[in-house]
Amino acid sequence: MITDSRAAELGGVSPTAVPDTVALQARRYVHPQFEGRTVVRLARENLAEVEDLSLGVLGFTPDGAAGVGHVRNRAIGFPAWPIITDPPNARHALNLVGDLNRAAKLARSKAGPAKELLDELAGRLGNSAPHFLPTFLEEGARIFLRNDNLSYAMQFFNKAREAERVHGLAIDEERHRQVLLEFALAGALSAKELTNESKTLLERHTPADALDLFLKFNIDRVRGGLPPYAALPADMRRLIRAAGANRLEVETTLLSALLGSPAIEHAPTIFWDGYSKPLVQLAKRDGSVRQRLLGLAPDRMRPDMWIDVLEATGVADELRSGKHDAAAWAERYIRMLQDQWDTDYPRKLCLLLRQLPGLRGTTVTLSNNLWRLEPEVLDALLDAGARVVFEEDPGWRKLEFRRWAEQQERPDLEHLARSEHAPLGLDDMGRMIGQGYLHLLLSHSGTREILGSWAAPRLGKDATALAVAAELRRLRPLFTPEGRVAYPNQFAAFISHLDAPKLLADALRDGVLTEYTWPELEKAAAELGDDVTLHESWPAVGVAKNGRVIWVEGDRRVAEATFAIPKGVRPEDWYYILVDGVTGCYYRDSSYDEWFVWSNDPTHPRKAPYIWRAPRNTQSFPVASGRLIGQRVLRVGDQESPFGQLKQVLHDGNTYWVGGDGIREVDPETGNLGRESLPSGLAELVEPHLRDDWKLSTSSNLLWAPVTVPSSPLPQKEGVHGWVALSREDQRRFLGIDGYQLDTDTDEGFFTARVSRPGGGYWLVDSSNRLHRDPTCECVLSTSDALGQPHLLSQLPRVGWHHLRVRDEAVSTRLRSVTPEMATALLAATPAANQQQGCDADDLNFLLEDTDGVVDEQVITEEARAAAETFLGTTDTALVDSVIWLTARVKKIVDEGRALAREAAEETAPGTFAEWDPSDDLAVWNVLGWHSETTTSRSTMLALARRLAGEQVRVTMVHSRLHLLLTHPEALLACAATPFRERDGIGGAAAAVAAVLDAGLYTPEGCVFDFPYQWNDPSPCEMGALIETPTGPAIALGSDDEDDRMPVFSSNAPGLDDNRMLVFSPTGGIPPRVKGYETAPRHSSRGISPEALVAAFEKLLSDGPVPWDPARRDRLAEGLGWSPAAAGVLLAGLPNLNSWENNYLPKPVRELLGLKVAEAAGAREFLKGLGVWVLVELLAAGAQDPIRTVREGLDIEAMIEWWKTWQGDRIQLPEELLAAATKEFRWGGADRLRKLAEQEELDDQHLSTWLWVATRVDRSEALGPWLADRFDVIRAGCEKPSSCWSDYTSHGKMRVLLGLSKRTKQTPVGSTVSQGAWTITADRHYDAISWDPSKVTDWETETTLAAGIPEDLSFRDNLLNRISVLTGGFDAIQEDLRSGIPGTQQDPLVSAPRVVAEVSETLGLPEASSRYWLQLLALHNPTDRNVESWNAWKKTARVEAATPLLEKGLVLEAKRSRAGRTLFLPGGWQEASSPHLPMEVWKAPLYDLLDTLKVEPRQSVVVPLVPYHQLFTEAWHRYREGDVPGYEELRTERHRRR
Repeated sequence: MITDSRAAELGGVSPTAVPDTVALQARRYVHPQFEGRTVVRLARENLAEVEDLSLGVLGFTPDGAAGVGHVRNRAIGFPAWPIITDPPNARHALNLVGDLNRAAKLARSKAGPAKELLDELAGRLGNSAPHFLPTFLEEGARIFLRNDNLSYAMQFFNKAREAERVHGLAIDEERHRQVLLEFALAGALSAKELTNESKTLLERHTPADALDLFLKFNIDRVRGGLPPYAALPADMRRLIRAAGANRLEVETTLLSALLGSPAIEHAPTIFWDGYSKPLVQLAKRDGSVRQRLLGLAPDRMRPDMWIDVLEATGVADELRSGKHDAAAWAERYIRMLQDQWDTDYPRKLCLLLRQLPGLRGTTVTLSNNLWRLEPEVLDALLDAGARVVFEEDPGWRKLEFRRWAEQQERPDLEHLARSEHAPLGLDDMGRMIGQGYLHLLLSHSGTREILGSWAAPRLGKDATALAVAAELRRLRPLFTPEGRVAYPNQFAAFISHLDAPKLLADALRDGVLTEYTWPELEKAAAELGDDVTLHESWPAVGVAKNGRVIWVEGDRRVAEATFAIPKGVRPEDWYYILVDGVTGCYYRDSSYDEWFVWSNDPTHPRKAPYIWRAPRNTQSFPVASGRLIGQRVLRVGDQESPFGQLKQVLHDGNTYWVGGDGIREVDPETGNLGRESLPSGLAELVEPHLRDDWKLSTSSNLLWAPVTVPSSPLPQKEGVHGWVALSREDQRRFLGIDGYQLDTDTDEGFFTARVSRPGGGYWLVDSSNRLHRDPTCECVLSTSDALGQPHLLSQLPRVGWHHLRVRDEAVSTRLRSVTPEMATALLAATPAANQQQGCDADDLNFLLEDTDGVVDEQVITEEARAAAETFLGTTDTALVDSVIWLTARVKKIVDEGRALAREAAEETAPGTFAEWDPSDDLAVWNVLGWHSETTTSRSTMLALARRLAGEQVRVTMVHSRLHLLLTHPEALLACAATPFRERDGIGGAAAAVAAVLDAGLYTPEGCVFDFPYQWNDPSPCEMGALIETPTGPAIALGSDDEDDRMPVFSSNAPGLDDNRMLVFSPTGGIPPRVKGYETAPRHSSRGISPEALVAAFEKLLSDGPVPWDPARRDRLAEGLGWSPAAAGVLLAGLPNLNSWENNYLPKPVRELLGLKVAEAAGAREFLKGLGVWVLVELLAAGAQDPIRTVREGLDIEAMIEWWKTWQGDRIQLPEELLAAATKEFRWGGADRLRKLAEQEELDDQHLSTWLWVATRVDRSEALGPWLADRFDVIRAGCEKPSSCWSDYTSHGKMRVLLGLSKRTKQTPVGSTVSQGAWTITADRHYDAISWDPSKVTDWETETTLAAGIPEDLSFRDNLLNRISVLTGGFDAIQEDLRSGIPGTQQDPLVSAPRVVAEVSETLGLPEASSRYWLQLLALHNPTDRNVESWNAWKKTARVEAATPLLEKGLVLEAKRSRAGRTLFLPGGWQEASSPHLPMEVWKAPLYDLLDTLKVEPRQSVVVPLVPYHQLFTEAWHRYREGDVPGYEELRTERHRRR
C-alpha cells in the first residue's frame, strides 16, 4: 500500500499533511461574461494570491475555495513570482506563458530550436525586465528536465543564477532554497553553480548561517542520490574560515552524514583527498565507518590513493588479519576497476593483495573486460593463493602489458606465467616487442616465459608457404641476437620450416587456379588488355575495360557493348549488367556524380545513387520479362539503377526465391514477394541442423541454381548447384548439396563453395576467391598472371565457375604428386619475388593478400620459363607464369626468413653505454609533434651505416627526427645536462649518441638536406634509399610528413605545403637536385670530437648535472631579448615542449624555474614559433665544448652571439604578444601572428590578425611602423582578383544579385558570365566566383552590392573586408600606427585627451573618473586588470576613480561571469563564449559583431575598426546625443490558443 508520504513524493495528492507538502485548494472564479458559470482551478494554498491575480487580469474574480488535500511543495516560479513581486507588469508575465508553452512543445522533438526561442526571449527580458529572468529561466530549465535534457536544463538554471548576479537582483531566501534543492536533486545543478552558491551565501547571510545552510544543503543533495562535487572541500573550508568554526568538527559531521549514502561511492578523488584527515580520525574511533569504507569501491578515485585511505584508517590491517572477507572485497574493487575507461595504475592494490592470507583457497570472479585488468593484479591474486575465474569466456579480449612495463618497480609475473591464464597474455607480446620492450620482457622471468610461449611457431608439419610467411611477419621483431639467445629452441623450430623445396612442393600439390580455364573468357580479356573487370549476369559473365564489355557464355560471346562516356572516370569501378542482350552500365563522371545508362540509349543517362561496392557473389536470373535481380525485375529501359538492389536469387528450375531478411518466394514477372519458404532440396538439406539451433545464412554466400554445364566444378546433385552456410554462436557450418559438411570457427574464413580440384581433391573458395585446403582451411598462395598480379580467374564471380574446365589433365595429375626433389630445379632457376620498395624489402604484405603493388617483372626470366616448362611438361603460358610466380614467392619467404635468422645470429659488440637502451626522448621536441616509432636502436644505426657502405640490408623504424643525432648530438647532450633530468633519461641519451658514434655515422662533414615534392606525387624515394652526392652516397631518412612537418624548421617556411624528404649525407655532399626536385641544406655538423661527447656523458652520469643558476637564465634572456620564461625553458632542455597540455612542465621543474602555468605556456608558444632549426642551432652553439657544458652549463655568450648573427634585422614577435594571441583567438592565434610576420603575400584573411595586433602595439616602438608596412602588403593582396569563392545556392543567388539569369539544370558546365568586376563560371554543383577590384568603377555602388549579399554566401565577409581595405576603411589605423605617440592607446588620456577633458567638464567628474568611465563606455574589454595595466594604476587608484561614477549612477556594481570587472554600464548584457568577453549591449554598435545573442565578431576577434581616439570620440558623441546606456521598455504579445 502506498503511504501518504509516498503518494506526495510521486506527485500525487495526499489526504493528510506530510513533510514538505502544502495544502491544495479548489478555487472558484466567476466572470461577468459567463453568467451562471463557475471556473474551478486547482492551486497550492501558498500560490492562491498568484492565481487570483493571474485570472484577475482576464476579468475573473474569486468566489470561494475548498481544501482538496496536500501536494509536494514547489518553489514559486514563473509567472507566479513576477505576478506577486511586480503586479503592474503581471500581464507581461502572463503573455510570456504562451511563449513558454510553445518552447515546451518544441522541446519534445527539437531541443535546439526550443533553446534558441528561450534564449531570444531571455535576451529581450535582460534588456527590459531583468527581474523576470530568474524564474523565467528556471521555467525553461524545467521544460528541458521534463524532456530528459539535463544539459540544457543545467544551462538554463545556471543562467537564472547568473541573471541574479548580473543585474544585482534581490533574492528571496526561502524560494531560493527550494529551487536550489529542486534542481540539485534533479541533477541539474553544476559544480560551478554550487561553488557560486557557497560564495553568495556569505553575501546574504552571516558566516555561521551560511555554513549551516550550505552544510545541510549538501547533505540533502548527497542523500538524494548525487555524489559530492569536486570543489566541495574547498568551498566548505572557505565557509568554515569565514565562520571561525572548528574545521575538524564540521568536516567530521559532514562525513558522518555522507558516508551512509550510496552516492558517496562516486565522489571524485579531490573530495577524498580534501577530507583524508577527518576521515582517518572518524574511522579510527568508529568501527561502523571502517565497515562502510570496506564496502566502498570509489570509481573516481585513484586506486593507490584509496589503498592509502584503507591503510590509514586501519581497514587494510583488518583485511590482513582476516577479520573481513578478503575475496569479496578484492572481487568488488577489481571489478569496479575493470569497468573504468581510464584509471591510474593500481600498484599499491597489488602489494596489498599479496599480503592477504584470506585470499588463499578462495575463488575470485572477475569480468571479461581484460583490457582494464592489469596483469600484475591477476598475478597478485594468484600469488595470494586465490583461484581466478571469469564470469564469461574472455574470447578475443586479451591482457595488455604496456602499463606494467612503464612502472619503475614491477614484479616478474611468475604466478601469471605458470597459471592457466598465461595464454591471455600471448597476443600482446608481439605488440610489446614491436614497441621496443624486448629487453624488458626478457629481464623478468614471468614475461620471459610468456614470451617464450608466444615465440613458439604456430605451424603444423605441413604448413603452407603462406602460413610460414604470416609466422615470419609475426615473429620478425624477435629476430635479434637477444631474442635468438633467449629462445634457441623456438628459433630452431621456425627455421626448420624454411625448407624451400618442401614448401614449394606442398604449394604445387595444393595447386594453382590456372589449372582451370575458360578459353573464350580469357580470349576476350586478352583482346581488351590488362586490368579488366568481371561482371555477373547468369549464365553469362562480362569482361570489361574502359567502357567496353564483352559478355561470354560457355564457348560463345552472347553480347557486346561500348560506352563512350566523355567525362567518365575510374572505369575500373563501373558496373555492368545484361538484360535481353542489352547492357546496362553504372559509371561515375569527373564531377563524381553517378549515372546509369543503357547501351541501346547511350545519350540518355539517368542519375544513380552512389554505391561503394556491388556485392561480389550475388546471383540474378534471366526471366521472360527481363532479369530477376532480387525483389525487382530489371527491364531494358528502366531508369533506376539496379546495382543498389542486387540480392541473392535462388532457383530450382521452376520457382524463384530471394534471400535477405529470410528467404521468400518471388514472382519472376513482377518481383513481388510471396510466402516465406525454402526450395525443397534446401529444406531437406538444412532441416536436421536447424533443429540443433544452427541458423541459415541468407546472404549472397548462399547458392541454389540449376546446373547448365554438367562438368561444372561447383557442388551439384540432381541438376542443382547447392551451397549453404549456417552459424551458431562462434561456429560456422558449411554444407554442399553433394553431402559435404565442414565445421569451422568464425575466424577461419567464410567459404562460398567447395570445388573440384583438377588432378584430384578439392579446394575451398572464400568470399574473395582465395583458395584453401580442404578440409584444414589453410589458405594457399594466390595464383598470378605474367605481371605478378592476381590472375583473371581470381576475379571470377562464383556463378561463372560453372563454365570452368580443366586446362591440362596431365599437368594437374603431375602437380598432385610433386616431391621436394622435383621442385629443386625450379627454385634454382627462379629469382625471388620482390616489391620495388627501396631497401625496405622485408614487407611481406604482398605475399599475404592480393594487392596492386608494384612487382618485379624480372621474375619471369628465360631460365625460369624453361625450367617451368620442363617441370610442367607444357608451354601453356598461364600455367607456366603462375608456377614461376608461385616459386618466386616461396623463395622470397625462405630468403627473408633465413636473412633474418642470419642477422639475429650475428654477434655484435656491446657498444658504449650498453647498460642503457638508446633513447632520444629528451629531444623528442625536435619534431614538435607525436611519433611512436623507434629511431635510436643500435641495430637501426648499424643498418644505416652498413647500407651507406653498400650492403643490401634492411633499414627500418627510422624517423626524420634522427637528423638531430646525426648532425648535432651535442644538442641532445645539452638537453640531458640540466638539473631536472633523471639518471635513466641521461643514460638513454648517452646510449643514443653512442649508437651513432659506434656505428661511425657521425662525421665532421656530415649534414642533412631535404627536398620538397608535391603531396599528391608519389615519393621519389623510400626510407633507406641511397642518393648519390658529389662526395659520396647519402641515405634517405624518411618523409617529413604533414603531422610533424609544419613546425620542424619554421612554421611558415617556404615550400612547406609540400612533403619534404630528409636525407643524411655523412660526407657533406649535397646534389643540386634529386630526381628533379631542388635540394636545400638543413643541418651541418659542427665537427665535435666523438671522444669529447663520450667523455662528457661519462662525467654527466658520474657527477650529475650542474645546479640551476637563475643568473645564467637572466643573462641569456637579456642577451637574446627574450623573456626569462623562454630563456629558462630553453636552458632546462625544452622539456615536454611538444605536449599539447597547457600545464606541460612538471611541477618541480616549473617551480624551480619560477614560472606560472600561463608564463610557461607563453614561453612554449614563443619557442615553438622559432622552429626546430633555430632551437637546435642555439643549443648546439651553447654545447660546442661538451666537457664545459657538463661542468658549467651551456655557453651563454656563444648562444647570444649565434642569435644576434642569425637575427639580423628580423622582426621578433614579443613572447607576451604570442601568448595573448593564443588566448584571445579561438584557434591558432600565435600561428596567425607568425604568418602575418613571415608570409610574403597577405590579403583580407590576415586583416583580423592585423587589426588585433594594432590594438597591442605601442606606436613609439619599432613594431608600430612595421605593422603599418604590413598593411601595405595586405592592401596589395586585396588588389588582386579573388579566387576560390563559391556559390552553392540552387539557382545562383549571386547571379540574381548581379541582374543575371538564374542558374538552371541547362546551364552548361564551364560556361562563364561577367558583370562589372564579377565573373561567374558554372561548375557541376556550384558557381565558381571571381571578383577583380581593378574593374570596379563605382565603389559606393559596389559596397552597397556587397552589403546586400546574403550571409549564407561565405565570401560575403571576405568581400566586405577587401572593399574596406581598398576604400581606405583602415587607413586611419595605419596612419595612427605611424604616429609615434608613446603609450597605450586604450588609455583615453593618451589617445583622446580632449574627450577626457570634455567629459570631466560636462559630467562634473575628476579626470581619473572620466578616464575610467570612457574606458567602460567604449572598450569591449575594460577588465580590472586591463584598466590597471593601461592606466598604470594600482587597485586603490581604480577604486578611487570608480566612486564618483557609482555616486552619479553612471555605472552599477555587480558580479558577472567572465567579465573580469565589477563596474558596468546600466542596461542589457550580452554573454560571450570563450575566448571573447561578454559586454554591455549598448557597446555592440561600436564593434563589427554578428547579430546574435552572444558576442560573435565578424573578424575572428573583437577589435575596433577605427583608431582608439576615434572610438572614444564616437562613444561620447552617442552619449551626448541622448543615446544613454539603460534598459528598454518591456513589450510582450498575448498568445491566443488555437
